[in-house]
Amino acid sequence: MSCQFTDFLLLLYFHFFIFISLFSFLYFHFFIFISLFSFFYFILLRSVPPKNDHDDDDIESNLLLPEGVPVDRQRARFIVKIYKAEGLPKMNTGIMANVKRALTGEARDLVDPFVQVSFAGRKGKTSVRKGAYEPVWNEQLVFNEMFPPLCRRIKIQLRDNDSVNDDVIGTHFIDLGKISNEGEKGFLPTYGPTWVNLYGSTRYYSLLSEHTYLNDGLGEGVSYRGRLLIAVSAEIVDNLDAITQVDLESCSPLPETAGGKKEEYFLFGSILEATMIDKKVGEKPVHFEMSIGNAGNVLDGYNSPTNQDEESSEETGESEDEKSTSSNMGEVPQWQSTTPPVKPVTKDRIYYIMPYYEEKPCMYVKENFEDHRRRMYNTNILSKIITKLENGLNEVQELINQELPFPERRLRGVLEELGLGCSKYVSLVKSSSGCGSPNKTKLDKERSKLLIREIDQMSTMARTLKATITKNNMRDKLRSSIQYLQKLQNLVEEPQHALPDVFTWMISGSKRVAYQRIPVESIIYSIVDEEKGKDCGKVQTLFLRLPGKKASGQAGWSIQAKLQIYLWLGLSKHKKDFLSGLPKGYEETKTIKQANRLNAMPPQVLNYKEETLSPTWDEMLIINELVMFGQMDQISEDPPAVIVEIFDQDKVGKAEFIGRAVAKPIVKMYNEKYCKPKFPPKLEWWDIYRGSDRAGELLATFELLQLAPFGDMSGQDLPPMDMPEAMDSDRGTLMPVPKGIRPILSKHRVEVLFWGVRDLKRLQLTHVDRPRIDIECAGHVLQSSVIANAKKNPNFSILVKFFDVELPENELYCPPITIRCVDCRSFGRFVLVGSHIIKSLSKFMYVPTTKRAKDALKKLFPGRDLDAAKIVTEISTKAEDVAITIDEKQPLISRDQVITIDAMDRKDQKTAENKRRRKAGIDEEEPDLESLDWWSKYFVSVETMIRDHYKKDDLAGEGDSKDSPTHKVKPSEDTTGYGAIPNVKPNSDDPEYNAKHAKKMEKELKKMEKKEATSSGKIGFRATAKAASFASRLSPKTQRKKDRLLSATSQLKGLFPRKFAHHAPEGEQCPADEEGTNQMSLITVFPQELEVQLEYRNFTDWLHTFELYRGKKISGDDADESRVVGKFKGSLKIYKIPLPPDIEDTTITGGDPQYGLFQGLPSNDPIKVLVRVYVVKANDLHPSDINGKADPYLVIRLGKTVINDKEHYISKQLNPVFGKCYEIEATFPVESLLSVQVYDWDLVGLDDLIGETKIDLENRFYSRHRATCGIAKKYEL
Repeated sequence: MSCQFTDFLLLLYFHFFIFISLFSFLYFHFFIFISLFSFFYFILLRSVPPKNDHDDDDIESNLLLPEGVPVDRQRARFIVKIYKAEGLPKMNTGIMANVKRALTGEARDLVDPFVQVSFAGRKGKTSVRKGAYEPVWNEQLVFNEMFPPLCRRIKIQLRDNDSVNDDVIGTHFIDLGKISNEGEKGFLPTYGPTWVNLYGSTRYYSLLSEHTYLNDGLGEGVSYRGRLLIAVSAEIVDNLDAITQVDLESCSPLPETAGGKKEEYFLFGSILEATMIDKKVGEKPVHFEMSIGNAGNVLDGYNSPTNQDEESSEETGESEDEKSTSSNMGEVPQWQSTTPPVKPVTKDRIYYIMPYYEEKPCMYVKENFEDHRRRMYNTNILSKIITKLENGLNEVQELINQELPFPERRLRGVLEELGLGCSKYVSLVKSSSGCGSPNKTKLDKERSKLLIREIDQMSTMARTLKATITKNNMRDKLRSSIQYLQKLQNLVEEPQHALPDVFTWMISGSKRVAYQRIPVESIIYSIVDEEKGKDCGKVQTLFLRLPGKKASGQAGWSIQAKLQIYLWLGLSKHKKDFLSGLPKGYEETKTIKQANRLNAMPPQVLNYKEETLSPTWDEMLIINELVMFGQMDQISEDPPAVIVEIFDQDKVGKAEFIGRAVAKPIVKMYNEKYCKPKFPPKLEWWDIYRGSDRAGELLATFELLQLAPFGDMSGQDLPPMDMPEAMDSDRGTLMPVPKGIRPILSKHRVEVLFWGVRDLKRLQLTHVDRPRIDIECAGHVLQSSVIANAKKNPNFSILVKFFDVELPENELYCPPITIRCVDCRSFGRFVLVGSHIIKSLSKFMYVPTTKRAKDALKKLFPGRDLDAAKIVTEISTKAEDVAITIDEKQPLISRDQVITIDAMDRKDQKTAENKRRRKAGIDEEEPDLESLDWWSKYFVSVETMIRDHYKKDDLAGEGDSKDSPTHKVKPSEDTTGYGAIPNVKPNSDDPEYNAKHAKKMEKELKKMEKKEATSSGKIGFRATAKAASFASRLSPKTQRKKDRLLSATSQLKGLFPRKFAHHAPEGEQCPADEEGTNQMSLITVFPQELEVQLEYRNFTDWLHTFELYRGKKISGDDADESRVVGKFKGSLKIYKIPLPPDIEDTTITGGDPQYGLFQGLPSNDPIKVLVRVYVVKANDLHPSDINGKADPYLVIRLGKTVINDKEHYISKQLNPVFGKCYEIEATFPVESLLSVQVYDWDLVGLDDLIGETKIDLENRFYSRHRATCGIAKKYEL
């Protein structure tokens, strides 16, 4: 024992010794740290100058303000007046309320409301009203803030006071940009006095409620929570000290009619059909509830307005419960807002339906609200204008995408409809404002003036824009039309509420399951069709969804119930029209009766397709048990919706929901002939949605065929179906799509060029070493060879493969092509790297030109040259009016082409120039011609490019877009190089186009746009960032930059003729000056990358680059960029086989297309190249230093080679001239992506990256344009 005890003491001592040593070590380092810190602190104290009495702590002047916002801003008082509240929920009900009542001794519900207002980082709140469902404050909160303020929103929150934690009843946000206008005829922020409706969670309060976050304004409110009577105003104050606190003051009470004159509203609803009820709810009785405000809310309790003040109740000693009971006994609510509870029925236990057969349940609500219908009417008129404009612009965009003729005609029609709609709006608003409504607030009057002014101006601009549309400038005019749409969308939102929204709930037992919130303006009634809501008096389809966060996840993708409901809302004096929109055949009782019943349509299921993103079913489903009764003309005009749901079949587990499509069938009456053009119906693409996101497209068609009224119900009297002759024996009982509906299929060959893969990112923390590309089309999959080692050589060993597949002759019905990259790993594992989907195949379709077709064209168009050989390129035959072709049988540079070498004696040149100068009366001294070098020509070329750009703008309005698919051709070139029927000359096909009138209207449009830009260029708090950006473009600083750029070679103006020219195309003559002297040869300077230039077409004449994506698509282009995991280089050609024997086309290498379209291409083996990079200058670099300048230098990267030119940085320059040439030896394809980076040199710290550009050298190297790109027509010695 003693020995063991001694060892234990030694062990403790040893550990203690180590601890003392470590502590000493740490103490030593801590002492050193304290010493160093004291030393540096002493130096800093000596370097910082002492503060004197003249220094002021002006925080406002040190703020980081947005560009364009003035530093010296005025002071303003923002006043938020809180008058009273109504319709508050019972916040303390249930067990907890009983406990609190027992502890406090209170006999009534403990609702202690107060209002908290947050603005510009400060908060203020009103006094607390104890135990009041209708509190009255008459108080105002005053915020002292700079004007215009940097804060855009005012947050108003109604709370319930509690000793532990205040509960939020509801939240509302007021956007200052919506209640003010900073234009010339603008107005300061003003709002109300008006009622603000609050929304949030359901009114039944519990401590464990899962939707309480909705009361904070996060997400869509699922229930009405009460309303507040408030007002907001702003006052500019000259002399006001900076006050950080919020003042609470009392204000004068408003009269009873200040919020508006009350009218009785009548809300009617009838559920015609309730289907697709989720099976989780289908086992219990279900009923539906309709409410507007508190009216109609039966489940959560209704607090009727009491019009009694708090003092009278205290004098009588009447409690809140007794008041509510006596009020309810004296006044019965005027509504029947729920349907009877009924248990759903089902046939397949997938979806349940409500047995609403002969009788349809009705609901109605009557309630008094302030009459502010004009607010809803204005919104409805603008919404209809926006809908029509948006649909029209989508049609124009679709015409452009499908390369159909005359999209400019449709755009003119869209703008004409816009002008008429705007004129109609102005006339309606002016006629209504002349009556003079006493319920209008100051914001109503100012907003009415603003809308009339803006919409009237838009009407004029729309008609002016219509008159200036041509085929060449159509894309620019389309962008201007989209700006009109965005402007209307900003104006349509009404900041002041009119009526509470309508809620429809599905209730199972006593639990709210699913809901739909209906905007009240969409169902409001008016005798004027333009003012009436789009769904008023109509049967609409509602998809009920889960409340709160459940609706945004996977659980929210499924439909809880589908309702066919009829809604009408209007004044009680207009109640006679509430049934005018019901389908014929209904009669009104307590319920709406229909002549016969509607049987439930059992769901039908298609077979599943394995491992594909583009499944092809080719199946027809027949539903025999569907019986509908009613007026067939109305069913034909508005047929019931067909819901198609698509699932992902998993071998293990539950099928995953992919998306849902809502389609409309084509109705055939029994006495209608089944013949063209209506029957058989054509296939259509229907969008597939998963929640609010698009998830694909469905190609299908639907028919609803009426049987004879008194005939055989088996369908023997229906027209016979023409089935395909050869049916697959594996189909079994499944029927294919019949002839006439199914597209005409023909055999096509898909040739695929497998070139290589580039920039593959890691997958599962492992490099992709052995990639393979799979091409899928219409169920057929073509696999490339496997790359042995992607690091050493990322190109494929076998370049060309093909497969044959049957495709529709109509390109609109063609399925997409899916490109998948798979990593082939050990043990037979295949991991998906990324995929790319080609939706439109027209770009890769090849239509051969035959001798027979060319002879027919010669007869139709005699005298035109149709003998030019057609080259199979990647240009779609529909995309252009004129195709640029190059005869591959001829050399790249024609022998007959003359390359001019100007060797005129310098003395003769100078003598001729002096003569011209003297004749023009110019005596200034000119620089010597011999002093001209490459830089002089470069600067003159840049000046010429800028002047030509402005000259085009003067001649053609805003000018053609950079991606406009037009080319300048010789007058004789009236036919396309493909031998297709040519289009006529621009604008000759449009009798509405008048060039003289268009030019006149264009000038007028520019004046109006300039005037609008001047008025909108004023800086305000509504859109400071946008205004600052706009002001920067108009600022004198920007103009000085342009002037410096144009005058950079002002000393050379006397040297060159007044007219400069780029390299003229072959066959055109360069213009000469008045004396006939030759022009100096200039350098062609492109304003953008070569890949963007129309003549080079991204260097994809035979080699394309497809980006590979991984993961699920998220809305937004930035999100798609983050999904890119690599690139596949290759190409495709799709054509019908067999090719005609009299084909006259050649491949890109001059071969016969009969032997393949990719024959004769260069090898993709590694090749060594010498790359020369000429860096001339940089423009408009971003400032990186405190002084607003930068010290730029270049870093060139190509593969493993890095050239860092840090030593030759250029000090304090945002437009540096580098003038450097760099040579790099590289090996394609491993080293093919050139990166040019510009860094900012810093004395201390790391250098900052200003920007970079990346150039794909491989595409430029293998392009057929490489031999001719940059060759001039004229040279000088």
